[in-house]
Amino acid sequence: MFHRHSRGNSCGMNARVPLPLAGGAGGGQVNQQHHPIGSIILSVRAGMTSPEGNLIRCLRSGPASGRGTQASLRQRLVFLISICFFLSFTSVVQAAPPSGSFFPILPFDAAPDAKPSLLPIASNHPLDADHTGLTRAIIVIHDFSRDAGRALATMTALAGDENSATMIMAPQFLLDSDITRFADNLPDKGRDFARWSIGGWGSGADSLPAPPQKSISSFTALDLMLLYLADHASFPDMKEITVIGHGEGGDFVQRYTATGQAPDLLAQQKLPVHFVVADASSYLYLNTIRPREKRQGFSPPDEAACKDYNIWPYGLDGLNAYAKRAGMNAIKTRFAMRQVAYLVGADAGKNDPAPDTGCAALFQGVDRPTRAVNYVTYTGLLFGEAAAKRQDLTVVPGVGYDADALYSSTCGMTLLFGDGDCTPPTLKSTENP
Repeated sequence: MFHRHSRGNSCGMNARVPLPLAGGAGGGQVNQQHHPIGSIILSVRAGMTSPEGNLIRCLRSGPASGRGTQASLRQRLVFLISICFFLSFTSVVQAAPPSGSFFPILPFDAAPDAKPSLLPIASNHPLDADHTGLTRAIIVIHDFSRDAGRALATMTALAGDENSATMIMAPQFLLDSDITRFADNLPDKGRDFARWSIGGWGSGADSLPAPPQKSISSFTALDLMLLYLADHASFPDMKEITVIGHGEGGDFVQRYTATGQAPDLLAQQKLPVHFVVADASSYLYLNTIRPREKRQGFSPPDEAACKDYNIWPYGLDGLNAYAKRAGMNAIKTRFAMRQVAYLVGADAGKNDPAPDTGCAALFQGVDRPTRAVNYVTYTGLLFGEAAAKRQDLTVVPGVGYDADALYSSTCGMTLLFGDGDCTPPTLKSTENP
């Protein structure tokens, strides 16, 4: 189990238009007369190439190296202020999410004058507002539906009065088909938006090539969001951040937990990042053993039955570019130190709308609940007491594959807005007489 210990740059194009939500209606048209796309790109490019706002210098000396003092971290984060030109768009419809913004993102190896890609983000507070008084941030990752608006709506409803002190961000990882479907509602027909292959965004894959923008890992996008929230000039009162995902979003969060680079930088300024993995379809194993099928324990499986069972994102063979840059040894060390809570519905294996039936997933267990139990048992064997203190599992009875039910459960609310300790009260009194 883990307990929270809290302590005491704006980077997006604020777009008052509905996000291109994969699960709902499109929305309004951008008023190009007032905000031509050319001026937006020129503004962003000017920020990218400013002496103080060199994003590439920040990325190369920041997450890639993991070095630097708290002061130097702030210096690296200054790009978040200098590159962000929040240009409000005019919408001709009223039915819009609370906030829809386009967040500029660049890969690690982009040139200083590179054109950024855009990532839609829904949020409960405008990204360019005064964030004084916001003490908590929640980044919620959508599932296979890619409906960021619904993810935000769920989280803001659960937050209630906590919305006033909580920044909630819901990024949307688009597919090519999403860009095509909502092109009429996007600046420049969506040409500047990052888009991923089906399943690629969930494992940190690079976005699809869309010249002149360079491909970028979905995990790098999360790195940038965390760095944005860590900028003390923009969020002077920020105390803690939670990254939570359900379904394919849970897959995303679990892999990022092991490979993500930004949390190491945030740790330098004592800003904790907690991870919640809900109803994941599979997990990243850190060696070649898997749960035995019909008996207890773990051992190397029959590779002849599934030759790719240890290939990323199920194992550490064949790492993608982002995970390779993190390094296999660093992944193992980093993962043991991360604060992770696993949530799964006891009935999530019944009527599963998107089961992973591949052999690599089946080597981990027959369904989502079984795989979650097996994985937490595995991490306990692998890391011992270190994992027990920082990572735990809660199986929520009577709940199927249902993000709303998991997030609103007693444990879910504790993880999101409480002290992060889901230990039942009777066990707490036994452990702490």
